[in-house]
This record gives sequence, structure tokens and C-alpha cells, in this order.
Amino acid sequence: MIAHAWHTSRLLQCAAVVSLLILSILFVGVGAKNALLPSGSHDLQWTPSRDLIAGVNPYENFIQWRDDGHELTPPHFLNQS
Repeated sequence: MIAHAWHTSRLLQCAAVVSLLILSILFVGVGAKNALLPSGSHDLQWTPSRDLIAGVNPYENFIQWRDDGHELTPPHFLNQS
């Protein structure tokens, strides 16, 4: 009886680990797909990376944006960079 309970518990643990691995792979895939969209990703964590890859200097961007007469609170993409 104890061996059967241990075996069932072990199977449930393995199923949980496999499920978590599959979900992790799916979430990373969705994140990579969003990051590589041609229109750019508007997710907060990807914007600075896209700017870096494009060679955008966030400091120059902010100074230009402020010199254009905007408020002191920049849009989210400048905040993120």
C-alpha cells in the first residue's frame, strides 16, 4: 500500500514538473515573438532592449522630447529606457 501511494505521488510530481516546463517554454516563446514584432513591442520590459538594438540613445531622446516643449513626465517608453 505504501509503495502504491509513493508511486502515485511520484507520478503527480513528474506531471507537475512537465506541465511547468511546458508553460515556461510557451511563455518564453510568446515573449520572444512580441519582442521581434516589426511594429515593435509595447511591453515595458522590451522597449529599452529594442532601443538599444536600434542604436537609440534614450538620454538624447529625452532631451529632444523635453526641448520640444513637452511636460517633465515623459512617455512610458522614455521612462523605461
